Amino acid sequence: MENNVVIRFEHVNKSYGNREILKDFNLEIRKGEFLTIIGSSGSGKTTVLKLLPLRQICCSPLIEV
Repeated sequence: MENNVVIRFEHVNKSYGNREILKDFNLEIRKGEFLTIIGSSGSGKTTVLKLLPLRQICCSPLIEV
């Protein structure tokens, strides 16, 4: 990973059944950065956090940790 990027999501998609939670989600977190995730109920906040340690199987092109 380049530019001190420690976590990268590229074009991540995640669905639960027919309900699409994440669609083409992209995010880079660099070393030393703090991140706050804000959103309405059901917007995918918890899903993103669960994907960080790769506890969930994701049908996506790339997640790097």
